Amino acid sequence: FGANDIGVHWKQKLGEHTNVKLFSYAIDESYAAQVNQLAFESEANGDKQRNFNILNFNYQKSKHFFSLNYGNNFSKSSYEFGNLTAKQRERQFYTAANYKYYFKENLSLQSGINYESNHIQMDEQSPIYYYAPEPSAPTFSRDTTLQIHDWQYYAYAKWKPSRQWIVGAGWRGNLNN
Repeated sequence: FGANDIGVHWKQKLGEHTNVKLFSYAIDESYAAQVNQLAFESEANGDKQRNFNILNFNYQKSKHFFSLNYGNNFSKSSYEFGNLTAKQRERQFYTAANYKYYFKENLSLQSGINYESNHIQMDEQSPIYYYAPEPSAPTFSRDTTLQIHDWQYYAYAKWKPSRQWIVGAGWRGNLNN
């Protein structure tokens, strides 16, 4: 087993009421193992590389709080054992805008909108017969692509009538229809 990773977290105040934050992380991991399945023994190999990033912009003044958020995730992985091979690639993007207003210290209303995009590509070669993983045994292949685009909006009210009680109500909707 092996892994290498690196991450960065950065925060910068842009003014009295504004800041920006960035978090970035990358990892590269792999493994090799001797596997015995039924009467077939061979080395199984797997690996995965991933990088994700999050960028936040925040503004807060008096009773107003506004944030913009952006994130992305990129990954690829593979696995090989006998006549089985599997590869997957993913790309994900997320964007959101949120606004929160404090009517009083114990009463607030928050609303926002977000968009998420996912693209997943899977390529696989599998044995036709589960009991025949040898490289010379017959296989079949599958290539699958999934794409999801999702727009959502929300509103949330929170009231704290005492230290022991919090009352909240929320509403979420989908803009895809």
